[in-house]
This record gives sequence, C-alpha cells and structure tokens, in this order.
Amino acid sequence: MHYSIKTLKLVEGAAGLLLIAFLLTNCKKEYSYEGGTGQQVPDGGYTIIGAPNACSNVQVSGLYQKNKILTGSDSVVVYANVITPGDYMIQTDTLDGISFYASGHFNQAGNQAVTLMGSGTPILPGDLEFNLVGNGSACRFPLSVENPGDSATYAIASGVDHCVGQISGAYTAGTPLNATNTYTLTVYVSVAGLFSISTQPVNGIVFSYTGSFTRLGTNFVTLTGHGTPINVGNFTLTPEIIGPAPLGGESCAFLMAVK
Repeated sequence: MHYSIKTLKLVEGAAGLLLIAFLLTNCKKEYSYEGGTGQQVPDGGYTIIGAPNACSNVQVSGLYQKNKILTGSDSVVVYANVITPGDYMIQTDTLDGISFYASGHFNQAGNQAVTLMGSGTPILPGDLEFNLVGNGSACRFPLSVENPGDSATYAIASGVDHCVGQISGAYTAGTPLNATNTYTLTVYVSVAGLFSISTQPVNGIVFSYTGSFTRLGTNFVTLTGHGTPINVGNFTLTPEIIGPAPLGGESCAFLMAVK
C-alpha cells in the first residue's frame, strides 16, 4: 500500500492532536469555581468560621477539672464554611495535658458544625486559650480547668483601675523568681470552698495560687510568682478568677517593674 506525502502529514497531524488532547485531559486538576470570581478552589476546601480571630459560636461541653481524665462528654463544637465537599481534619494544640480532634467528610457545601472530642488529663487549674487549626485556617477559643470539689463564690477587690493589693520581692531581668516574689490581693467571699486565681504569662512571669476559703467576708490571697523576667520595663499583670465569677469582680490589674 502506498501513501502520498500529503496523506502521511495528515495522519501525523491527527496523531499529534490526539496526543495533546490526551495529555490535557489526564493532567487536568479538578477545581470548582465559587461566586463567579474564577477563583480556583480544590475539592474538600473549607475554612473555620471566625478565623483568624476568635472561633464563632464555639460550644464547650463537659467537665474540666484537675486530674480528671477527659471522656466522651468532653467536646467542643465549632463551625466550618464548606466551599466544596470532601474530607476534613481539625485539631487543637495541647495545653495543660489536653487537646481536641475531629476528622470526617463534609457531604455538602455551606456552614457545617464539627464536634471535636477531647483527650488527655488536665494537670493544673487555669484559664486556657486553645488554637484550633483546619485546612490552613485557625481560630481561638477559651476553656477553664477547675479544682475538683465545691467551688467558692467570691470576688476580687479592685480600685478604679488596679487591684487592692501589694507586690513584694525584687524583679531583675534574667534572674529567676523565688519565694519572696509574691502579690497579695484582697477578695470578698460569700460561699466557702475551693478557688484558683492566676495571671496570664507576661514577660516570662506568672502569678498564681490555688487553695480553699474556710471563712466568709474579706480574705487575703498571696499569689506566688513563677518564671524569669525577660525584659526591663514596667509590665501590667491581671490576676483573674479561674472558673465562674457570679459576683463579678473576676479580675484586677497590678504593675510589675523589672530592672
């Protein structure tokens, strides 16, 4: 059989077009387009509602106490804006020995509730702020760990913009704190019981105390300082009630001067 040069060129041209079409078809990545913007979004795309700030409408369930192992009732519900259905994995960092995790599959687009189950055992009472991450978006939510037993009902006394209290000890950058580094504040107790008061870390320092009120009325609580000051300067710390504060007066502020 004989082919003319013209016929061979047509065959070669057709084969080339078929090869190009095959490569384009098999190398194409699946994308969906949202809102008519032409933005390419991979399958399974979603964002955590509230990111990058506080998680929106977060719901914390369960009982979080020192040395109590988390169970199936200890969970956190957050919301995700699902762009395209697909698999998901959402988790928090680990704080005070506990963390939260969820994985699964979104079947439809739109706002979806996700329940993260808790695991671990809280080590110390305190107010925590978890960082939650999913698909590259992140938000934050608070959670309080309490002492087991009956909690006290009390309020921290404060002036116009400061605690009613007294700081003790020397504070020098690079020098670890010791037993002389304390802050004594005034509280009013209406129901005796367990309590915990702590500051957030500031300049490498935390003041805290956990104990029990045995008498009503005015009490004095001496918070112990922990850590090592990092920088020289004046720093504001905020002691706050760990757990519910039904009387109000849940926090105050005081100044720490570091030399």
